[in-house]
Amino acid sequence: MPIVLVILAVAFLVLFYLLVRGSSPSLGKMLVFLLLLVVGAALAYLFLINVLRVDPNPYRLKIANYLTKNKLIDLTQIVPGLNNLNDIYRADTDGDAADKVLEWLVFYRYDVTTTQDRVSGPFGAAIYDVNHCRPPAIPSYELAPVSYNYLGQDGAWPVVENAIPYPDPLSANLDRPEVFIAGVTRGAVTDLNIFRKVGTEPDCLQCRTGSPSTRASLPYGDWMRYANIGSFRGNYAVRRNGSTIVVVDRAGFERSQFTVETSYRPQDGSYFKAGTQTLRDPVEYGLAFGPGEPDQVSPVLLSGEGGVGFLQGPDQKCDD
Repeated sequence: MPIVLVILAVAFLVLFYLLVRGSSPSLGKMLVFLLLLVVGAALAYLFLINVLRVDPNPYRLKIANYLTKNKLIDLTQIVPGLNNLNDIYRADTDGDAADKVLEWLVFYRYDVTTTQDRVSGPFGAAIYDVNHCRPPAIPSYELAPVSYNYLGQDGAWPVVENAIPYPDPLSANLDRPEVFIAGVTRGAVTDLNIFRKVGTEPDCLQCRTGSPSTRASLPYGDWMRYANIGSFRGNYAVRRNGSTIVVVDRAGFERSQFTVETSYRPQDGSYFKAGTQTLRDPVEYGLAFGPGEPDQVSPVLLSGEGGVGFLQGPDQKCDD
């Protein structure tokens, strides 16, 4: 974005020079003047956002609600803790491309604390989806991890991808995509939760005539939900390569640069053991450098069945 600011600033100066050069007005100068206004407005807008850190979202909402006479559905007025339009994503989270309706995936904060105009608090998320009833309703589905109660401490973002081919028998053998939620702590992705929509949508008669307990659990909790099929946390980082999840932890009693990498892969559409909330056994363990490999790697004394030997660094040699 700073490059864009520099380009706009140069363009503004060039247009201003072309405008003031000479004295006679002309059609060309009128066009230059109009371009100067457009470039100046864009430059001022980006300067306010990127340099002065002015949040444009409240003004966008006010303009949108004013133009539509408050007839738009404004999720910031519905979801507590949703204060930023950048925390609303549109995505096909259930793989139902036939209805051509994208779902709303919304992040919100709770247990909010404000210190020196800085808002902090853990992130939760929910998905809002239009059903096919008459009139249509917008059921909501909470994205709730099974092992703890938040998705990210300092930030979170989603990736929707069919990374785990799995015709789910609980969903009429539909192979729905997964919703990967990455959670950020102090600038690093330390949490990764994976969700998939499970169940089949009830017809509208079921919604109206279901048992009182069913109606009390609406929206659709007894029929459909987004199941947490994997929940990972690393005290250093969490990475993903396709369906393989790598949890990176600082080694317990090793030097600070060392990390332990543990890799997991799904089975039968889930990273959990069947009927439990326990992760399946990892497929691989590894030792790696965390912040970076030192310039000088000291030799390490090893012992084993073959006797005693040394593990050398890349530039070290041992005499016979």
